[in-house]
Amino acid sequence: MLAAWGAARVWETGGARAPVVWGGLAAGAGVMLKPHAALFWIGCAAVVALGSRHSSVTRALALWCAAGLTVPVLVMGWLAWRGGAGPFVSILAGYLLPLYSHVGRVSVWWAVRGHVFGWEIWSCLIALGVLGFARRLEPPFGIRRWLAVLGAVYGVLHFALQGKGGNTISIRSPSSSAPSPPCLWPRGRRRPSLLGGAPRPPCPAPSTLAVLVLAVSLLVAKGVDAADAPWIADKERRVASLVRDLQPLAGAGPVQVMDVTEGGVHALLRLHLRQPTRFLYDFHFFHDAADARIQALREEFARDLERGRPTAIVVFQHTWRRPGYDRLDELPAVTDLLGS
Repeated sequence: MLAAWGAARVWETGGARAPVVWGGLAAGAGVMLKPHAALFWIGCAAVVALGSRHSSVTRALALWCAAGLTVPVLVMGWLAWRGGAGPFVSILAGYLLPLYSHVGRVSVWWAVRGHVFGWEIWSCLIALGVLGFARRLEPPFGIRRWLAVLGAVYGVLHFALQGKGGNTISIRSPSSSAPSPPCLWPRGRRRPSLLGGAPRPPCPAPSTLAVLVLAVSLLVAKGVDAADAPWIADKERRVASLVRDLQPLAGAGPVQVMDVTEGGVHALLRLHLRQPTRFLYDFHFFHDAADARIQALREEFARDLERGRPTAIVVFQHTWRRPGYDRLDELPAVTDLLGS
């Protein structure tokens, strides 16, 4: 949202610097959370370049790029300082992009259907889009509509490229068209300016406000429902049970968990125990098994277990894509270690 706001304000003011910096910072931070956000960052950069009417286009783009690279440079610099840059690049190029990217892919429709208040929220978003494009806006505020379209296209493209499903596309789509602060101002008095003398945008129509309030209310209700989801309490009980069972067995560790998101690492954090390997999950051992890169990961796992000699190995029955304990049959080196 902040990235889109920055691009919009640059367009509306003709090149104010503050929106360029804040928008670029937000876009760069988003890239470190989801690399696909670079697509939206590039789209907003084009708006910044086209909107820099009162200042140098080169300077505006330089500011946008410098601000956008600040967070990635800091994060990667910290990673290199901690010795993790090499493993990061290795797993990114050797596993994540060529192999994991196609595991468990689902369509965008499958990812968003069937959720609580799903069709109601989508109806509100579509209605907001129609109302927005039906209203005439004086220049330069019309850019907000196209940034909203850019945000919606990016949101769909993001989930289509990622292909892992999700439940946040409904709040990504309208993010770049967030309304401005209320613009109530006594008649006859000069309205205050924002960032470089640009006037305030016109107030939203009552119908638009009503649909927006309804959409936000549905999203709040959806959030409340998700906050009290039964699986959260189930996981809390599972973690507490594992901590009780593991504490007298593990000693000072190390302890290895073979899990995805059932709570194994959470239990280790509570017990202040380390793992003898770098593997937090185990699903990557059980897809594309014939690939040499997966075989190398399996060999590394077995080798580090043998070297680290964990005091316990916690194997969860339920895991992504390969539930059941029989999956260990594909890792004979691990089963031999368990039997020794």
